[in-house]
Amino acid sequence: VLGLSRKSFIAKIIGSIKQTGIQLLAAERDTASHVLHGMLAGSCALLRVHDVPGAVAAVRLHHALQGGAHEL
Repeated sequence: VLGLSRKSFIAKIIGSIKQTGIQLLAAERDTASHVLHGMLAGSCALLRVHDVPGAVAAVRLHHALQGGAHEL
């Protein structure tokens, strides 16, 4: 089970990269959460997410880019 959707460490990493010091709201972390879910979904049986359609799209895209079928 993987549940890293909207976690605060995502905002800390993004903030340090951008060096903005701006606090990202939880929903503003969805894009980064989707990237991480797409990358790690193959290693998990379950994903705990807040934005289901976005997470499904990210996992499908990552899977397709890895040469897999488009079906989940």
